[in-house]
Amino acid sequence: TYDRDLVDDLGYVADAEACQVFISLVTDRQARILDAGCGTGLVGRRLKQAGYTNIHGNDYSAKMLDEACATEAYQSLEQHDLTLPVATDAPYDAAISVGVFALSAPSAEHLVNITRSLKPGGIAIVTVNGKAWREVDWESKLADIDQNHPDARLLDIKSIDYLTAEGIDGRLLTLERTR
Repeated sequence: TYDRDLVDDLGYVADAEACQVFISLVTDRQARILDAGCGTGLVGRRLKQAGYTNIHGNDYSAKMLDEACATEAYQSLEQHDLTLPVATDAPYDAAISVGVFALSAPSAEHLVNITRSLKPGGIAIVTVNGKAWREVDWESKLADIDQNHPDARLLDIKSIDYLTAEGIDGRLLTLERTR
């Protein structure tokens, strides 16, 4: 009932907001994509419906990965803690991470674990829960990332709807792997 509770009861729309931006920026439907923190596969399903064919997911929870597997949207799935670097033999063309970054770990300093999994020039779309954005002061933490990680660049921050039934907004970050 996780998806039903999240979407129907809490008004979760961050996945739709993020996928809309992702689709506008990543036009190659054969791009190798990482769904970082894929959960039950809400984003993977949306991307598959939009015609993407090379989606790979990771998540901390084995039970969530079982649900994501059932969507048949993913070429591969693996258990992974996003506070650690993403191991990959072949870098991804793009990444998306929706609903992962909030009040606890992973946090702002772990964004580079996603961008480092990309090819140079690769784009990552990441959502941040709006309540966490304010309480943790994500804006100042992002400035530290720009200064301390020259291989990652923040391109845009956009306000989005997140949990509409709870009155919680969010932020959508667009990042680029620079080298």
